[in-house]
Amino acid sequence: MKELLTSTIVTVTTKGQATIPVAVRERFGISPGGKVKFVIEDGHLTLKAIPDFRSLMGTFKTRKKYNRAAAQRAFIKDIVARNTKL
Repeated sequence: MKELLTSTIVTVTTKGQATIPVAVRERFGISPGGKVKFVIEDGHLTLKAIPDFRSLMGTFKTRKKYNRAAAQRAFIKDIVARNTKL
């Protein structure tokens, strides 16, 4: 893994896009098609990685039959609850 930068400057394109440095993407598990969230708080802009639901599959063992739709709803509910507490 490349060394994580504590600060870097990137250029925003005419389309409003900016490249996230490789070291940052690797450190926070941001892959192509991954999601990030922009948070504006106290005049500061923070970029937060949103975990990919599929990367968590198989993490927990259970005797219950897996219900993908119910699991996704619970995951989204948890993410929303965490982000509203900020």
